[in-house]
Amino acid sequence: MRHALEMGCLCLGILCLFYYLGIALYAGITTSFAWVWLSGGAVLLLLQFALRFESVHPHIWLRFLTGAVFALLAAAFVIILVVGSRIVSTMCTVPQENLDYVIVLGAQVRGTSPSLSLKKRLDCAAEYAEENPDTTFILSGGQGSDEDISEAECMAQYLAAAGVSKDRLVMEDASTSTRENLIFSAEIIRALDADKDSLLSDPTADVGAAYAGDMDDGGADAGSDRTDSDRETEENSGIYAAETINVSVGILSNNFHIYRALLLARQIGYTNVSGIPADSVLVMQPHNILRETCAVLVMKCKNLLQKF
Repeated sequence: MRHALEMGCLCLGILCLFYYLGIALYAGITTSFAWVWLSGGAVLLLLQFALRFESVHPHIWLRFLTGAVFALLAAAFVIILVVGSRIVSTMCTVPQENLDYVIVLGAQVRGTSPSLSLKKRLDCAAEYAEENPDTTFILSGGQGSDEDISEAECMAQYLAAAGVSKDRLVMEDASTSTRENLIFSAEIIRALDADKDSLLSDPTADVGAAYAGDMDDGGADAGSDRTDSDRETEENSGIYAAETINVSVGILSNNFHIYRALLLARQIGYTNVSGIPADSVLVMQPHNILRETCAVLVMKCKNLLQKF
């Protein structure tokens, strides 16, 4: 049994280290959360060394320490397996047809071009737009310090070039997180629905002039009246939109991201929401699923603490 544990720790430790090197070579050493594979590999190799040392120099405290570490690792594995299975189950969701709105969540822009992850989202959006001509798309994503244009603008340019009418594209370029994506997009959806109601009562009303198709003016800038302090408060305290969104809304992102995005959307007030999973980079899939699993656990812990 001890020999099997030693070999298991050794093999898994080496595997984690090699996977970290693969991530670093493919996506860069600064890839978010990549350190967990390096740390995990180091812990497993140290545990293997501790087991080998304890077999040669038996000591009750060393045995207790290795047993406690194994217990924590086993508990962590079970939790990750349970949450991860839920994430995987949403990765093959069949998109609902003829949605009123689809929110396309932004991802990294390299200069003025979409990253591979964002391109996969946009290709999925273009396909959905072709099959569902009455759906309006909210393109949600601000501009990072290393990006030449906002994610929303990049998405709008890409989809317009793919043949999607600019009248169907609405830009939300103020958000900096998934929660802000959904909160700011909710404000736009309410405004667009209010404009539609105005059109029904006044056929001469200029519906959505401040939002849809206004590419020359940079598109919608929902949430621009918030201060940095307001955004930080929303992000950290879990303050969600007060009003519910009753129209049908799809959340489009890479498949591993759908589960958490839907959890957030329902917390914020989307009552008729579904996922539209886009493909993701296969080599990064284990990393992405583990990262999302940890993000879901952190989110649930924050929500639990806020109840006390």
